[in-house]
Amino acid sequence: MSLTSNLTLALSATITVALFALLNIKWKSLTNIWLRVISQILVQVMLLITIGLGLNIQNGFYSSWSDLFGIPTYANQHIPAKTIDLSKAKITSNGSAIIKETFTGSQSKVTSSTWLLIPKKIVKAIEDGSDKKYPVAMFLSGSPGVPTAWLHGLNLDDQINEAKTQVAIKDFIAVLPDYNILPHSDTGCMNIPNSVQVETWLIKDVYNYVLNNLPAEPNNWAVTGYSTGAWCSAMLALKNPEIFKAAAPIAGYYRPEFPFKIGNDAKKALKNEYNLVKLSKMNQVDIFILTSTEDPTSYKSSLWFHRQLGKANNVEIMTVPNGGHNFSTWRPLVQDVLKWFALELR
Repeated sequence: MSLTSNLTLALSATITVALFALLNIKWKSLTNIWLRVISQILVQVMLLITIGLGLNIQNGFYSSWSDLFGIPTYANQHIPAKTIDLSKAKITSNGSAIIKETFTGSQSKVTSSTWLLIPKKIVKAIEDGSDKKYPVAMFLSGSPGVPTAWLHGLNLDDQINEAKTQVAIKDFIAVLPDYNILPHSDTGCMNIPNSVQVETWLIKDVYNYVLNNLPAEPNNWAVTGYSTGAWCSAMLALKNPEIFKAAAPIAGYYRPEFPFKIGNDAKKALKNEYNLVKLSKMNQVDIFILTSTEDPTSYKSSLWFHRQLGKANNVEIMTVPNGGHNFSTWRPLVQDVLKWFALELR
């Protein structure tokens, strides 16, 4: 059964309750102390598994059992890119099309997946053979994290439709690429020397795939993300201003981090290449930082980055007074991001 299936969660919860009930019924007959200890431990383990499954479904940490256990999903696989077939898309209650595409990037050699959320009007335009082009917004998850967390945990399709009722926002194509290429390793969307080329996957392969298959404008893109995805969004926009007009990082950090094994020379080179303060002074990209004063992962780093640059470099900041590093805090902030995108994606 799927790791993210509600059926899996229900089965785990049922087993937990059944074991707990059985333990209480049989407690007096368990005269051996070790049987009692083992039984209690088993119930506790099942309770923790059930809680973990629920948290994973809610927050989108891992998409599959192989992802959870660090087994590469597409190890040594080369999957040619296919033309998007919208007839195979899942249609949401709002009429938007969701389709997942898995392919091997011609430049990065990375094999991974990208989800596309295409609003009803753009689907209709494609079906009618219109030659009109549309803006694009890229949405990045955390690490660990899966792109579908934007669709389920953050309710992106409903959020977009809600924003449209409040501001004049152009229809745009939403691109949700998976950048967690190395299992249990946070690459920060960077090109790692002698390892995976994640930035190339996102900026060359995913970008060109969207341009080649959908009516997307080539240089009218915005990007957002939460947690590590927030760092990625600021970094990608500042390094690639010919593509991105704007970035809205949510609960991010603004200096490269290295939670993976890497030599000192490579680390020094990456720190120089991905120096966001230096990049901000070279490339003019609008940035809208969102953070919470109660978020220890993001707040200090966000203030530091804003103080380094400020309005002189098109960097704005919005802080909320409460809420930690979690979806409950970020979910309402998606509206602020979308309304800001309405001003940027022209």
